[in-house]
Amino acid sequence: MDRKITIKELKKFEKQYHKNPTNKIIENVITRVGIDEACFNHETLIETKIYLI
Repeated sequence: MDRKITIKELKKFEKQYHKNPTNKIIENVITRVGIDEACFNHETLIETKIYLI
C-alpha cells in the first residue's frame, strides 16, 4: 500500500474544492478562530448542561 497521489490528482481535488463556495467560508472561519473553535458543537454543550442540572 505504497501508492502516491499524483500532481494530476491534486489538481483535480483542488478544482473540486474550489467549485464549492462553502469551502471558502469554512476556510476563512478556521483561519480566523482556529480549528478547535470552528469545530465546537454548541448543541452538545447545551445538552450536557441540561443533564448536569
